Amino acid sequence: MWDLCINALDMARLRGAAYGDVRVMHLRQRDLTTKNGQVGTLSQSESIGLGIRVLANGAWVASRPAPRKLFRSPKPRPWRSAAKS
Repeated sequence: MWDLCINALDMARLRGAAYGDVRVMHLRQRDLTTKNGQVGTLSQSESIGLGIRVLANGAWVASRPAPRKLFRSPKPRPWRSAAKS
């Protein structure tokens, strides 16, 4: 995860961003329902994502927190287009 954060900041800087920051979110959720004193359902989920914000050409560009797998795809990132303008 650390490498992805450093990579994102390096990319923003190389593309001309004046400022950039990365937030890592690690969320865990557990749900339990009961009915008549008995466990009905029990579920657990976990997600990890990055949120990226850059200042490029006087404008802020922020990504929404995205799952880690999106950062390994060749899809365009919002900070790329902002830094190019």
